[in-house]
Amino acid sequence: MSTVYIAGLPFSFSNEMLHALTFSCGDIRHVKYIPPRENRNTSFGFVTFATQESADIAIESLQGRTFAGHTLRVEYAR
Repeated sequence: MSTVYIAGLPFSFSNEMLHALTFSCGDIRHVKYIPPRENRNTSFGFVTFATQESADIAIESLQGRTFAGHTLRVEYAR
């Protein structure tokens, strides 16, 4: 399994929306959306894929993409 960190999500987001954003990249095992802290207008989340290949696809296809007016930052979770 491989987990990807996705930053720059809109504040009005959800686990379901994060799943919908990433489902075409491969088999998803877990999704965790983290709402924004006070005085922030973006949020982030983690998506755990079944394979490294799926995580690679997510990074390649979503990194730098504009979504709802926000530029996504996508990388392997540490």
